[in-house]
Amino acid sequence: MNLLPGLLGKQFYKKKRKVPVPVDLRGNSNWKEEIERACSSTLLCLGSGTCSVLKIGRGGMENGEVMENVLAAIDGIIEFVPKKLNGVRAFHLKFSDSLALPVYEDLPDQSANTEKKKK
Repeated sequence: MNLLPGLLGKQFYKKKRKVPVPVDLRGNSNWKEEIERACSSTLLCLGSGTCSVLKIGRGGMENGEVMENVLAAIDGIIEFVPKKLNGVRAFHLKFSDSLALPVYEDLPDQSANTEKKKK
C-alpha cells in the first residue's frame, strides 16, 4: 500500500474520497469473498494527531443497520488504538447535516486534577 501513491500519482489522491482498499488475492483465498469483504468494510487510518474520522454508514441505510455499524466500528476501533479504550477520549456521531453528537466521552479524573492544584 505504501507504493501506491507513487504509482497512482497525485491526481488519484486529489479528492479525499479516493483511497485504495487492500484486498488479499494471494494463496487459496476466495477472490469473490475478499472483494465483497473489502467493499463492505471501511478503513481506519490512525494519524499522529488526536482525531480520526471513520465512515460507518450511508444515507439510505435503515436505522438498525447504522446502529449495528456504529457498535461494530467502536469495537473495531478499540482493538487498533494503543491502550485500547484507555487510549480513546471520545466518540462522536456526525451525519451529513448535523453537528457531531457525543456518544462516549472520557472525562478527566477530578481527584487527580485537585491533587495537582494543591501541589
